Amino acid sequence: MFDQPLFDELKRYALYCFPAEACGLVIYGRGFVPFPNVHEDQTKAFRLPSDAWPVNERVLAVFHSHASIPDSPSAADMVGQNETRVPWILCATDGVQVTEPWWWGPGLSIPPLVGRHFRHGPTGSDGKGDCYSLIRDWYVVERGVELPMGPRDAEWWKAGGDLYRENFGPAGFTRIDGDPELGDVLLGQIRSPVPNHGAVYLGGGLMLHHLEQRLSAREPIGGWRKYLTHVIRYTRAS
Repeated sequence: MFDQPLFDELKRYALYCFPAEACGLVIYGRGFVPFPNVHEDQTKAFRLPSDAWPVNERVLAVFHSHASIPDSPSAADMVGQNETRVPWILCATDGVQVTEPWWWGPGLSIPPLVGRHFRHGPTGSDGKGDCYSLIRDWYVVERGVELPMGPRDAEWWKAGGDLYRENFGPAGFTRIDGDPELGDVLLGQIRSPVPNHGAVYLGGGLMLHHLEQRLSAREPIGGWRKYLTHVIRYTRAS
């Protein structure tokens, strides 16, 4: 959807703007159009000027950089992408290195569910994502159901968040007390005071999940049982 020459241009602009976050729009027929970052703290966030969004032109994507590595989107980034309803492109730089731009949002094809690299946040054009994005993609592929995005910061549980328990009801899930069935979601606590990991039960004692610093995989529940706290079942459309 977006080509390498565009990504190379975005990387150069991210370096040029460092230590501020770079930002701009990809506009149909014009390519990348940079805009000044008018956020009060440009090193930690970005805001486009109020008149940046064109009235009579088609915006293909919003771009911004993070002035730190890794390149995980923030909860605010995910909210912004939901609101604009166009893809968002992100890269990160420390002033020397620049990560390869990637994007998420409308038009993205779902990558294979097994063998993904981990990054906090939604599934990206590079195939990376976290445990919740893997669950969302399984539900699209296997059930034709699109679960909520669930805006979240990286390692949200360390900042007092309890996103799984607060949101599984509104997302259409109900907690059950019996044995899991195909498609149920298993929640667990891994070095956390609240459930911070999710997996899809595949039947036959297998689950699909994605741990940080590991590839997404199908694995026997086996030793993971000691971490499990909830079995939740999708019972209604979101």
